[in-house]
Amino acid sequence: MESLEKCLAQIPRRPGTVHAHIIEWLLQRIKEL
Repeated sequence: MESLEKCLAQIPRRPGTVHAHIIEWLLQRIKEL
């Protein structure tokens, strides 16, 4: 799961976009596991 988190963190994302929101949500889910 750590590698997935690193991968997501490296994806360029603009704040306020749906894409950014989904990535932030995924990162939160990973931390809760």
